[in-house]
Amino acid sequence: MFKMVITILLTLGLVMTIAKSDIKNVNIDNFNIIKL
Repeated sequence: MFKMVITILLTLGLVMTIAKSDIKNVNIDNFNIIKL
């Protein structure tokens, strides 16, 4: 279970990092899709 949690956290971290760098060019609508 811990491996799965760590993997999910790392994935979310990468997604958030990419989202932060693309926020300037992407609409908030895409941000909501990422949350889903």
